[in-house]
Amino acid sequence: MIFGSNLKIDSNFCNSSWQCSILVLKIDLLIRDHLTHLRAGRQDKLEPHSPLGTTQRIKLLDKQIIKMMSKKEQKDAELFGNRSKLNSVEDVVTVDVHAAKELLNSGHRYLDVRTNEEFIKSHVENALNVPYLFKTQEGRVKNPEFLAQVSALCDKEDALVVACNSGGRSLKASADLLTAGYKNVKNMAGGYSAWVDNGFAGDSTPAEELKTACKWRQ
Repeated sequence: MIFGSNLKIDSNFCNSSWQCSILVLKIDLLIRDHLTHLRAGRQDKLEPHSPLGTTQRIKLLDKQIIKMMSKKEQKDAELFGNRSKLNSVEDVVTVDVHAAKELLNSGHRYLDVRTNEEFIKSHVENALNVPYLFKTQEGRVKNPEFLAQVSALCDKEDALVVACNSGGRSLKASADLLTAGYKNVKNMAGGYSAWVDNGFAGDSTPAEELKTACKWRQ
């Protein structure tokens, strides 16, 4: 019996036709695998109390599916797999300003995700600037080229300290960077405001003049 040829899945369940095809194929192969073990008298290996064998067979089926896919489908599947593992702000490691300063002294790079206007006003020495959000007449707009612009300046293996003005934008930017595959990302709590408040700016200008009123928090 070929179950896959008779199995239909609502396209609304999948994001694209190739995802539906993969799902149908996987179900088909899993059913075949199950029947094979039943016919061989090895039903015990499919019982819930012994998930290891089933897990291993599913991994083998995944490899079979990949071999059956075209190169474009493999690429699409890889991209979808990355998006399906989106990192949330809860996954971000946040350090205080003192720990961040130590990290910078040990070789981490400082990625400032404030606007260009904020950055020009004052910034950490040797900082990189890639805005995460823009201010427009319509309100806040996420920079659609954020990841592309970061990739032009940084490798995914670079150790980064990400900061904004007070920590809101940088937290979300850090989550996006982790999702994009950056391996070592730390969010600086309090942002540049905390940097100034702790006397790290090294400027005779009053602290309040170096900071920008933060209206970026959600």
